[in-house]
Amino acid sequence: MIPYFNNITEVILAFVPFQEATKVVQPLMLGGLIRYFVPGSGVTKFDAYMMALGLSLCAMMLAVSHHPYFYGVQRIGMRLRIAACGLIYKKVIKSTPPPPLPSERIFHS
Repeated sequence: MIPYFNNITEVILAFVPFQEATKVVQPLMLGGLIRYFVPGSGVTKFDAYMMALGLSLCAMMLAVSHHPYFYGVQRIGMRLRIAACGLIYKKVIKSTPPPPLPSERIFHS
């Protein structure tokens, strides 16, 4: 079980830098693209095209990397929740006495 969790964790941690870098670079690209439309800004048409290409690549990269990352995090959370519920269930079963048999209920009531 431990090696499996380590494998998922490594995959998830591999996506985090790409997502964060994309979230930082995307507004910078958008600012450069908007600056192209300001008269006298000095941004060339080629630079505007490159900013638009970079913005599109950032959007695609974020869409492609977010879903496996989010799926992995949800999967680990679900497994931890199931494990915790199992531990609580075992604890409750061990701490409560077994219920009386139906014949014993008749005599004790």
